[in-house]
Amino acid sequence: MKNFRKCNNLSVQSVKLIGLTLLTAAMLSGCKKKPDVQEPLPQPIERGEVIGSPTVKTIGINGGTVSSADANIKLVIPEGAVKSDVNISVQEVESTLGPLAVGKTYRLLPDGIKFEKDVDLTINFTSDDMRGTAREFLYLAYQDAKGDWYMASKSTYNPYKNSVSVKTKHFSDWTTLAQVRMVIDGPDELTVKESTKVSVIAIDAPSDPSIDDLLGPETSGIVKRWSSIMPELGTLSTNGDNATYTAPSPHRHFGSSITAHLDLSKVNTGPGRPERDFVDHSVVLLPDEYIRLGKVDFFPYIEKSFNNSELYVIGRTGVPPNYSRSFRLSNSKQAVGEYKFGKFEDTYVRYFANGANYYSIYTCQSEEKYSAGSIVITKNANGYIEGKIKGVAQYTGTPCDATQTESVNGSFRVKIEE
Repeated sequence: MKNFRKCNNLSVQSVKLIGLTLLTAAMLSGCKKKPDVQEPLPQPIERGEVIGSPTVKTIGINGGTVSSADANIKLVIPEGAVKSDVNISVQEVESTLGPLAVGKTYRLLPDGIKFEKDVDLTINFTSDDMRGTAREFLYLAYQDAKGDWYMASKSTYNPYKNSVSVKTKHFSDWTTLAQVRMVIDGPDELTVKESTKVSVIAIDAPSDPSIDDLLGPETSGIVKRWSSIMPELGTLSTNGDNATYTAPSPHRHFGSSITAHLDLSKVNTGPGRPERDFVDHSVVLLPDEYIRLGKVDFFPYIEKSFNNSELYVIGRTGVPPNYSRSFRLSNSKQAVGEYKFGKFEDTYVRYFANGANYYSIYTCQSEEKYSAGSIVITKNANGYIEGKIKGVAQYTGTPCDATQTESVNGSFRVKIEE
């Protein structure tokens, strides 16, 4: 599984990264002997385009700290790391690492700078970024100017916070990498009998902590067995490192989890790290019909009407008939498309909670106004209409106060009835 090329007591892994043509490797200078078998080497990939504006700070001989605008990445540059003033730049860029990337990628400039002392580099990530993997499998990785990705062998993860750190003397494009990860190739929110494909991908961690290895190789046969946290909530059809999950027929909202139990003899997880022999990924099992705000705020009682090709849906919570909250959406059309909030006869939403009403249409100083947002119908097929609601609704108690709004971002799925 492992391909090594050795020269002057140094090792560089030549690899293929999970179906991406990412990397190239040149023989180290001074090598006298070529391997008996040479496999075709993947080519480097062009580095990602920049996103947004950079954060720039001048650092002198006394050192200092530089963070990105979103505070996700932090550089601590010690005294004496530079001999004169240097403009240090941090900017988010598009990731080119593929499914093993965890969170955002950042370009650190000036490119190719060599510090006199180690710089402390820490990258944060969110819990959502880490879905399908675990802290024990996290490293930092960098893509050099040629387009090759390397795993930083001396990376350390924080067992209590969502961050990974490393000491480095150079700048490149940096991100967090999951050495082992479960990937869902399809939706992770499923309605009745829908299916999604799942796989586990893995690469070896550096076996020598003094060397940053080119990423890889991809390791196969790592999954010993698959399981679901609640077998009655869906079925798994498995084939080695791959599986297909099929949702059951839930009558209300559920959450479930798919787990892959790992054979750690098939992958090097790196020295000094606690062994973790599984990865998992959550899936959301949606009711046959639903209306919700956010990911988890469901309205279990649904009323609907489809008169004159219009769409009218109300979701309620609480014990009927004394409902505590309700959400109403109305649209004059059922066709796929985006419809901006407007007049009652066109497109509007209403949210009621804690005795307060929020509307997308309201009157301020005798003028009819509409809050920002829209109803997006994404699907009208097989007897169902699906869509999203995105925007805000105005509190009707103070209709001229632009700060008194409520977010109404959500989604819906209802069965069409004649």
